[in-house]
Amino acid sequence: MNKDSHLKASSELNVNIAWLDREAFNPKKKYILRQGTTETFAKLTVDSKIDLETLEDYKSSEMRMNEIGYATLKMAKPILNDDYTYINKLGALVLIDPITHQTSAALMIKG
Repeated sequence: MNKDSHLKASSELNVNIAWLDREAFNPKKKYILRQGTTETFAKLTVDSKIDLETLEDYKSSEMRMNEIGYATLKMAKPILNDDYTYINKLGALVLIDPITHQTSAALMIKG
């Protein structure tokens, strides 16, 4: 384990997000959060998106296919986690649509 690791169990996380689903993000939907073999339900709040031409982030609560940004994730139960930089297996997550079972987003835990 990296000496800078911040291994902990949390039910709320700040994440970098890449939206992959053709269906736009729905803030009312509970998504399935998967980390390795661990699953729990989660609600996502989009905080901001990154303009891919200027690389500046701007306030937004929406997310569409191929957009990237920053979000807050609240989970039904805590998961063991760390910053993606230190332990990528515990810092990488996916959101799954509970109805279609499509992968909706890829997430990386930040600090």
